[in-house]
Amino acid sequence: YRNNIRHQQVETELDKYKKRLLQLDTNIAMGAGYEFSQKPLCVKQNNQLVLLTKKELKLLEILVLHSNTLISYTIIEQHIWDNTLVGESSMRSLLRRVRQKLPEITIKTISGLGYMLIIDNA
Repeated sequence: YRNNIRHQQVETELDKYKKRLLQLDTNIAMGAGYEFSQKPLCVKQNNQLVLLTKKELKLLEILVLHSNTLISYTIIEQHIWDNTLVGESSMRSLLRRVRQKLPEITIKTISGLGYMLIIDNA
């Protein structure tokens, strides 16, 4: 019963994110010369395309759209892997690859809760 309620909450949150995604079609500055684009889904640094996998882009997508906000592991898992169960090591590995490819970007790990992309709006 609890899992069904949790699943419904996650689905509701994902619907909100999807609606927000459809409203945004501009490039989002991430700092250090990086820009995130939704159409097409890609990341550029100083107008040079950064090669990322689909899962890496989906992780960045949810973090960029909710920058400076904690995104729970559950929401990230739903956004990237849909209804597939994955282990914590898969998420950590994915995040490690993103951090290696975008070393100037700050993604904070909030232990036991989730991740947060820090974008300085100054």
